[in-house]
Amino acid sequence: MLLEALVACAGVTLKSVATAIEVPLKTGLVTAEGDLDFRGTLGVDKEAPVGFAEVVSVSTSIRQRRRTSSICC
Repeated sequence: MLLEALVACAGVTLKSVATAIEVPLKTGLVTAEGDLDFRGTLGVDKEAPVGFAEVVSVSTSIRQRRRTSSICC
């Protein structure tokens, strides 16, 4: 759930910034990857760390909508 929260926050920030600078988004993708030892999280091994030892990467990719303009005579 920690990575999900991180990705959700990054997605909301991405959309908010795009809106603020008037960049029309078509799609956006945010991904995160981390190292987790479930033995500590599940309480199986008291020596294993609980939660993520490291968040390895967070990446984003976006596609912009084409801006259209119309000329009226």
